Amino acid sequence: MAFSRQKTVNEHKISGTYRKDRHGNRAQAPALEGIPDPPEKLSKEAAAHWYRKAGELHQIGQLHQIDLDGLARLCILYEVADRITQGMNDSWGTELYLKYVKELERVSKLILPLERDFGMNPVSRTRIKIEVKKTDEFEDFQ
Repeated sequence: MAFSRQKTVNEHKISGTYRKDRHGNRAQAPALEGIPDPPEKLSKEAAAHWYRKAGELHQIGQLHQIDLDGLARLCILYEVADRITQGMNDSWGTELYLKYVKELERVSKLILPLERDFGMNPVSRTRIKIEVKKTDEFEDFQ
């Protein structure tokens, strides 16, 4: 089944498909002003992923308080993938190497849907519309 994400209210407004009767009651989480510190449960390696990915999401206005738990899970999975990759490098050419390959494949299947939800791949990123803030409040009346 193909992934289908419902448009946000802002996406409907930008594309001209907004209808108050259909889209007016949707809750929208405001974007965070800054990048929060990573949760204490994250290791040093996962925290490094946190700062990098949170920074990328913040730059495009897609870092929301409600998404921080999902972002933490994604960072933990990135760390697991890094450790598996290191194990693969250390066991190159052995039977153990194939076990690492299978485990990396399993973890990758967990990472991909989370990346898609956060717009971290080219296809899902095309679905994200960024609303440009108006500098002149009377721009609509000119």
